[in-house]
Amino acid sequence: MRHRIDASAFPNWTGKIETQAYRFVDGVLELRAPPERFAGREVLAVATSRAR
Repeated sequence: MRHRIDASAFPNWTGKIETQAYRFVDGVLELRAPPERFAGREVLAVATSRAR
């Protein structure tokens, strides 16, 4: 899935067009970014949204 990031805890991501994996789990959309190194550790960013 491709989407534009409007705001992020990682300032360098704001405004970027990203291709991320997605899935639906119990009615929740989950977007997962590829793992990245942050402060010497590997982190995985996950955004979720529940349908109304």
